Amino acid sequence: MSDTVRMLSDQKVLQQETYRASFAQERMWFLQENAPLSPYYNVSVVLRLQGNLDLAALQSALIALENENDTLRTTFRLLDGELYAQVEAPRQFSLLAENLTEVPESERESRLLDLAKKYVKYPFDLEKEVPWR
Repeated sequence: MSDTVRMLSDQKVLQQETYRASFAQERMWFLQENAPLSPYYNVSVVLRLQGNLDLAALQSALIALENENDTLRTTFRLLDGELYAQVEAPRQFSLLAENLTEVPESERESRLLDLAKKYVKYPFDLEKEVPWR
């Protein structure tokens, strides 16, 4: 972990907190509850990175990003008919990585598109998982 990331993490007291959900969060929850297997409300971004990738550095940066942004660590709970946003404690996670160097170059683009479509279609369970991956 870089000194900058460590410094940012040390400055913020990171703990689990629960708040009454906002109207926007209630809308998101309502859509997910009424169509739990639907990925249509997901906002998907696929990036093409070129050059050598330091996977450990990318993972550290994404962990730091999540740890510094409560929204990226929020799950939802329905308690007594009221929706609450629960900011989860910081977590460690591993990136999913697909090594396509063994795939013939002529097939890589198609394989990349298939992988992107697979992950874009996977819905979120806002009660059990944070709203980004």
